[in-house]
Amino acid sequence: LREELSINGSSKQIRSVAAAIMAEPFIEVKADDFAADMICLRNGVLNLHDFQLYEHSPRYFLTWMMDVNYMGPQPCPTCDFFFEYAAGGNPVLIQRNWEALAYAIIPDDRAKRFILLMGLGDTGKSVWGDLAASFFMPEAVGSVDIFHLGDRFSLSTLVYKRLNISMDL
Repeated sequence: LREELSINGSSKQIRSVAAAIMAEPFIEVKADDFAADMICLRNGVLNLHDFQLYEHSPRYFLTWMMDVNYMGPQPCPTCDFFFEYAAGGNPVLIQRNWEALAYAIIPDDRAKRFILLMGLGDTGKSVWGDLAASFFMPEAVGSVDIFHLGDRFSLSTLVYKRLNISMDL
């Protein structure tokens, strides 16, 4: 109602409307309805706890979608080979690569994530960044350099982004 109130109203009316909305118990988002553990996909909504695929529904408060279909657990020999190569066969680093990729793509914003890839040149860091970005539509990926995150207006380019990739330190 901001536009309507600016014509005939006052800021006090806006605060009154906001207070009324906040006091209304029937529009509260309950923990069960909040979809922090769900991923919206082309063919449904995937629950990350039980890996069940549910139909799209306004019941789930999701603000973005991965442009892929869920097909159940699938082997991924290309990713397995890449992570093994990039980690030099170290099983701990292979597991960390999978975990970092999962953290990059899960929709839960309760905790912010920062992933730092270190290593010699030509060891797969840029390929890893391209892999992570490939899970998102291009308009959902930003590229603000880490050294410019504090610059005036630089964060405005990250509005509506799900991932920011800065591959050059």
